[in-house]
Amino acid sequence: MTPRRSRPAPAPRSGAPADAGVTVAELVVAMMILVVVMLGVAATTQGVERTDRESTRRVDDTAEAQYALQLLSRAVARAVVPTSLGGSARTAVLVSEPDALVLYANLDNPGNAVGPSRVEYALDDGVLTQTTRRPVEGDAATYCADDEDTPECEGRVTRLVLARNLRNGADEPLFAYRDAAGDPTDEPGRVRAVEVALVVQHDPSSGRDPARFAGLLVPFSLS
Repeated sequence: MTPRRSRPAPAPRSGAPADAGVTVAELVVAMMILVVVMLGVAATTQGVERTDRESTRRVDDTAEAQYALQLLSRAVARAVVPTSLGGSARTAVLVSEPDALVLYANLDNPGNAVGPSRVEYALDDGVLTQTTRRPVEGDAATYCADDEDTPECEGRVTRLVLARNLRNGADEPLFAYRDAAGDPTDEPGRVRAVEVALVVQHDPSSGRDPARFAGLLVPFSLS
């Protein structure tokens, strides 16, 4: 039997390369498409991250504002004239300014064992702080200074940061005050209620409106 002979491979057509590859133009187009896709993915990722950061900041702002209002409400609601508890001051409120409030409050004082505390609120460079000064033991009329390092002052002064990134100004003050008739007043001795309004904004250059938390009206009665 005569063995079969394999057919020779057909010759390439005239003018066509034997192994056609990717041309430079095709490679450039593919790279341009890949760059466009990568830019789109990057922009989407940045947008998601920015939205996530803003949402986180809103949650933090809300938590700080609620915390600040809670402590403010507690102190203002327990405002007291120190002379009624063995102190010397004859008014419950010492300072009543748009960005500062100082008052006496009957805090952590069961049975009047300690005396009224002096509570100070101050807004400085967007940061709201609360400083509480408990009177010296055995002397309800004496309070320690921040830098007073003596045994009788140990643990008598505490300072807390209540909120950050506040943007309160002259048109939106942090504190406003009312007298017994409900009329506005700036005289400490006439204050019978305090309005608190927090305006929070992390980045003023973002163009977004600041977060505003409802004003708090805390009436109190003095003994």
